[in-house]
Amino acid sequence: MLAQRGRPAPSGGVFTVFNDVTLNDRQTVVFLGQTTDRAAHQGLYLARAGTIAPIVVTGQPAPSGGVFTDFANPTINAQDAVAFVGRMTGGGQEGIFSATEGGITPLVLSGQPAPTGGRFQFFLDGSPLQNDRGEVAFIASTVPRGTFGVYVLVGGRPVPVVTTEDDAPAGGRFTEFGFLMLTNAGTVGFVGRAARSVVPEGLYVTGRAVLVMLARQGEAASGEILTTFVNSAMNQHESIVFELGTPDPIPRAIFVAARAGIRAVVRAGDLTPSRRRFRAFGTPAINDRGQVAFVAETDDGRRGIYLGSPL
Repeated sequence: MLAQRGRPAPSGGVFTVFNDVTLNDRQTVVFLGQTTDRAAHQGLYLARAGTIAPIVVTGQPAPSGGVFTDFANPTINAQDAVAFVGRMTGGGQEGIFSATEGGITPLVLSGQPAPTGGRFQFFLDGSPLQNDRGEVAFIASTVPRGTFGVYVLVGGRPVPVVTTEDDAPAGGRFTEFGFLMLTNAGTVGFVGRAARSVVPEGLYVTGRAVLVMLARQGEAASGEILTTFVNSAMNQHESIVFELGTPDPIPRAIFVAARAGIRAVVRAGDLTPSRRRFRAFGTPAINDRGQVAFVAETDDGRRGIYLGSPL
């Protein structure tokens, strides 16, 4: 066990709540923890080799000014560099920061000029993501035009991938982005929505010159009609595992989309290794071999973790 509720936190007090757990291949774990300490009541912590150390805690001075008040969406790469959203005192200030053994560095801040015009306002859930080359991807809103966009930090500068001022491949302008993904090669994947398009939602990856749609709302795949896309993740070969968000709010199937096509991994009603039948699924993960891990509930009410491959 890495950490436990009621155990002392290295920043003071005892741990009460844990969230946003992530890890890398070196078995370094990063998590968001809440404690009973009045000043450092929330923080990001790094667990490695049996020890826990604070990365950053509330009340700590931010390198961009003010003090940290809140944290979200930590991510860690193979070099143990941690990127996260930090919020600070000073009227809704927030930013994306990088934490390494050398300290904490601001990468992009609200109020900073955006390359597409205006200024960055806030950073959406699921941001940031980083790869092992030090590139960081994020979704942000800008003011005063109220646009949203997907950006990648390359050499410390934000580069736009796509914004709500761009047309979707199937027509109509993009209106929303979510479920951001990033490979070590720099390929960006995301769910893009275009409310006035004949294809209102799709799974996209960045091609060499254009966006490539891997899956589109309304198309058939393995006997199912694709609706909305949730809980997506991408491996280094640009294969994306995903679930459908509607019409049933509980996912009943898991799919993998690649440039070669879309295939189901598992569906409700399929037989389990113990000859029961799958009923519902949790958020899936995919590795570079194309194997998919997922939590599932079976028709006898039991839950387990399974490993599968596209059918």
